[in-house]
Amino acid sequence: MSWSNVKGAGDQDRLTRGRGPKECHPVALAYFHEQDWIGDPTAVLAGLDREHQPKPTDNRVRTREQIDRLIIDKRQSLEDRTLWSMLYSTAARADEVLRLDVEDLDRANRRARTIRKGGKEDDLLYDSRTARMLGQLLGRRRTGPVFLSTRRAPEDGTARSGGFDKSSRRRRMTYRTAERHLGTATSGWDLHDLRHSRLTHAGEDGATEADLMNLSGHEDRRTLQRYLKPSKEGTHRRLDEIDAQRGT
Repeated sequence: MSWSNVKGAGDQDRLTRGRGPKECHPVALAYFHEQDWIGDPTAVLAGLDREHQPKPTDNRVRTREQIDRLIIDKRQSLEDRTLWSMLYSTAARADEVLRLDVEDLDRANRRARTIRKGGKEDDLLYDSRTARMLGQLLGRRRTGPVFLSTRRAPEDGTARSGGFDKSSRRRRMTYRTAERHLGTATSGWDLHDLRHSRLTHAGEDGATEADLMNLSGHEDRRTLQRYLKPSKEGTHRRLDEIDAQRGT
């Protein structure tokens, strides 16, 4: 983030005026933490001096067993586990799920109306497990964001309408918060790994290209192809099935 970005942060500008960039790191990070944009400011400061290590891109596919263990792990919050289940089952981009309001859900048919990348309206398709978890998560809530953070909107009228639950005043969960929670729970996964894994698994199970495009919202077959490389787990399972049929 550039110094000009920090100076444009409203009240933060007044806090940092007259200081140099290095002097303002702690002040700026404290402000960003208050806005729920980052996690622990001390951890961020420690990372400023760390040499960048690119994330490996050769394998973003997590096994079905890993994903199941993550979603049923009750050490994690119901909010997070429901989000992870929905991200996996819908194979949607994280922003397409985080922007959902309760009113967007068609719970009888397990669908959710969202805005896809590029501005197109579309239905996300989710599974029975996610439907059960949504029921537990939402309870009697009928309006407001589906996924909420622990941060609460102020009562001075400055909070954006639609960005928080009116009863609890909890704000909509941000992408950064969701990414941080998943990374902490898994020691390094990111939100896109769930989308990538779901499409790969569905392809291994025989879903057609048209099915996968309907599920994920892809409109270009060439873009979809990157997800259709079978995992070692999937290849091994299919070979075992072939061997079982042959009686070997």
